[in-house]
Amino acid sequence: CEHGIGRAPTLALCLMCDAGVSPLEALRRLKAVRPRVSPSVAQYEGFAAWLREREIEVPHFDDFAAIAYHPPAD
Repeated sequence: CEHGIGRAPTLALCLMCDAGVSPLEALRRLKAVRPRVSPSVAQYEGFAAWLREREIEVPHFDDFAAIAYHPPAD
């Protein structure tokens, strides 16, 4: 959590989705305010499991990765 790259953003994704924002839109919003956000594969898997428990459609990893691992603009 020290760098705000994975764990804290994954929690924020859960909170945003719980409030009705789609998973990929939530990730886009986080990246817009903090470009370094990049949850790890394990964090994606935990997020996906959390989404499934709530019957929220899980984005394909490739779609998630295209947003999460896009390098921040300089």
